[in-house]
This record gives sequence, structure tokens and C-alpha cells, in this order.
Amino acid sequence: MITRLYLSAVLATSLISASPASASPAAWPEITEEALAPKMAPAGHDVTIVVFSDYRCPYCMRLHAVLQQAMQRDHKVRIVYRDWPIFGEASARAARLAIASQFQHKYEAFNNTLFALSGHLDDASLRLAARQAGVNWGQLQRDLALHDRQIARLMGRSDAAAKTLGFEGTPGLLVGTTRAFGAPDLAELEELIRQARNQPSSKPAA
Repeated sequence: MITRLYLSAVLATSLISASPASASPAAWPEITEEALAPKMAPAGHDVTIVVFSDYRCPYCMRLHAVLQQAMQRDHKVRIVYRDWPIFGEASARAARLAIASQFQHKYEAFNNTLFALSGHLDDASLRLAARQAGVNWGQLQRDLALHDRQIARLMGRSDAAAKTLGFEGTPGLLVGTTRAFGAPDLAELEELIRQARNQPSSKPAA
């Protein structure tokens, strides 16, 4: 059987393919506007990129750097992060902690630090990442417990959305209404953003 790890490695060596999103219009807000899903949303943004990723996926780390470059160059791009931890419990724990860090308004810093761990996600490294990001570890554990059901529901819906869109490994992207498999380089991503701006609607065709 081909594992998801293998699929991620194959799909993410470059931007292998892009196609119109397969989700129905009714499902679109659930994918792009999920309330608890972390977002980087500059004022006046006109393109949304939804990212399905795993903190242990090396190609997601590569993509994260590209997304940061794109946002530095283009201040009208919104990123919606949909954690899809397909590489086991260590990935799932990191995802839950990252989502919970929003309650301290520390998600961006913590997310950046987690991707810098290069997939090493034991308890000591997670604690160190939290400290480096300015996240209070005790408060993080309390927020995680308090919002456990909300976070679990979000991650379940992210898993369902990824499968609805036909993703078989990480990373997976929606740029506007275009589904992209793999980790595009900066030029490829900027071309997808340009195409998204030329799309007549922010919703996929029925």
C-alpha cells in the first residue's frame, strides 16, 4: 500500500497539478470561513489561500517559507490554516497546541516556531517552541482542556474537507477556487494568486 508519507513526498516535490476545487458551493464557507481555523488576514485582502498541512511534513515546512515570502510581497493575500495531522499522534498534538495558542493571540509566532522544529515534536521541543514564541505553557494546557471539544471538531472538519477536495497527502492548497497538490515555489504560487484574482467568483462552480 502506498502510504500518505510517500504520497506527500511525491506530490510536493514541486507544484505537480492544479485544478478547479471539487467542493460544492454550499460547502465552500465551511472550508474558507471556519471560525476557529487560524487565519492571517490583512485588511483589504482579495485572495484566500487555504492550507492543509502537517507539522511533521518536510514539504509543508518548505511551503510555509514560500507562503511567508508571498505574504511579504503581496499584502492582499489571506491564509487560512487547516491542520491535517496525517503523520500520527505527535503531529496531532502539535496541531492541537497550535490551535489553542490562538487564545493567547500567539498563533503566528507559535506556528512559525513549530515549522522551524523540522518535524521533531517531542514534549521538550514543543515546550521550547512555546517559550520561544512567547506562549505561556500552563495557560496553553488550560486552554487546550477548556476548548478540547471545539478543537477536536475543527480538526475533524478539516480532515473531512481535505478528503472532500481529493487531497491524498500534505501539503494541499486552495488558492481562490483552484485546488493545488504539493508545494509550489514562489513563482508558481504567485501565478496561482494572479489567476485567483482573475476568477469571476470566490465560490466554485456548481
